[in-house]
Amino acid sequence: MARPRKADGDRRRQITIWLSNEERRAIGGRAEAIRLSFSDYIRRAALGRRLTAAPSIVNLAAWEELSNLSTNLREILLYTREWCDLDEAGLMGQIIEIQMQIERLGATLIGGGDPDA
Repeated sequence: MARPRKADGDRRRQITIWLSNEERRAIGGRAEAIRLSFSDYIRRAALGRRLTAAPSIVNLAAWEELSNLSTNLREILLYTREWCDLDEAGLMGQIIEIQMQIERLGATLIGGGDPDA
């Protein structure tokens, strides 16, 4: 059974380049350092694209958590705009909880883990 036909925009051309062993190791090390395949690294470099690391699983999870915090803050803002009688104790409790979550998230992103541990 033949493989499915690729879309017109898919890569269809292969090129060959000659590298010394030292060049191959150097490029491979750089690609590995930012978690890209050798081919992706060379392709991005040749096209002048940014050579940044792919986000780690930890950072993706942190991003989701940050998104949830953003939603919570938006809900608090809407709550304060809609109601004149604020439950100040409840509001302060939510703000303190969000602050603690942000501190934990920051510690995780810089590799410090849970600041309370």
